[in-house]
Amino acid sequence: MSYSKNNTFEIKCLQYEIWQDCNNGCSFCYLNQNRIFTSDEQKIENINKIIDNLDNDISDYNAVGLIGGEFFQGQLSNPAVKSNWLKLIQKINSELLSDKIYEFWITASLMKEDLSDLYDTLDIFDFSKLNENQRILLCTSYDTLGRFHSEEQEKTWKKNIHLLAKKYPELYIHTQIILSEDLIEKTIENPNIFDEILEVSPIDFKIPNYYRDKELAINGIKDYHQLLLDHINEFPKKFFIEHRNTFLQFLPVYAKIFGTAKLKNLINYPKMRSHTLKIFSENYELIDRWNYSEDRFSPCGHLLDGKCYIDSDKCMYCDIERFIETYED
Repeated sequence: MSYSKNNTFEIKCLQYEIWQDCNNGCSFCYLNQNRIFTSDEQKIENINKIIDNLDNDISDYNAVGLIGGEFFQGQLSNPAVKSNWLKLIQKINSELLSDKIYEFWITASLMKEDLSDLYDTLDIFDFSKLNENQRILLCTSYDTLGRFHSEEQEKTWKKNIHLLAKKYPELYIHTQIILSEDLIEKTIENPNIFDEILEVSPIDFKIPNYYRDKELAINGIKDYHQLLLDHINEFPKKFFIEHRNTFLQFLPVYAKIFGTAKLKNLINYPKMRSHTLKIFSENYELIDRWNYSEDRFSPCGHLLDGKCYIDSDKCMYCDIERFIETYED
């Protein structure tokens, strides 16, 4: 669950997926399957829809997020698109300064040397005028398997998060990592793997999901484990948690680095109170990520995607809960 800067109240974020254009080519990304590319004219129209929506339709929310696709790897190269983009950012800044929202979230891959469009975006915000409950979050991702296509890309990403932390000390950088078998093995081998990231950014983990057909994967599937096995060859090797025993060995390493509170967050992560307004398609729709149908839960009470092991149909969330009961920080 997401809470305010001082953990005093819950954050309910309205996230706008403006477009899906992205040139990263991460091998595990669901956007690789049914990606919609957006014309410059449509980008401008989508941006202006959000500006109008911010005026008329966000009273039920206390935070705003912009997600892609990607925004800062040439997607703003058209001057008209960038001009309208910056108007949107100015609008969000005014929403923060007038205390209409507490948080603003934006995603960025940070895998290119040129960060000029991101700098132009962040320079609009009056960080010093935010109150004690407000923050601006830059959300990025790290991965040991399918994200970086070269060592140089990984080095560029790490360099960029440190550059941003130095240039914008009041910016809250947040890193998400997919909890793959590859990452688990590398963490057991080297528990200091996250040290460089943790210098400037907290880390949260997300379990890998079956993305080939999102509707099939999240609606009415009684045997998620079997669905996973049926489609496992469509993903990179070691993308899913292949061995339950390896994960159980990983838990004490995880707890030693991050504490058991982070493990509890991993269980709660899918229930994060955020909403996505999809406006890249002709008929945009509001998807509520908080209200799940009964079809999405296992008999144990956890979401079906907790059955993410390849060699076992046991629930990962149950394993975490049992570990927490016996582990002492």
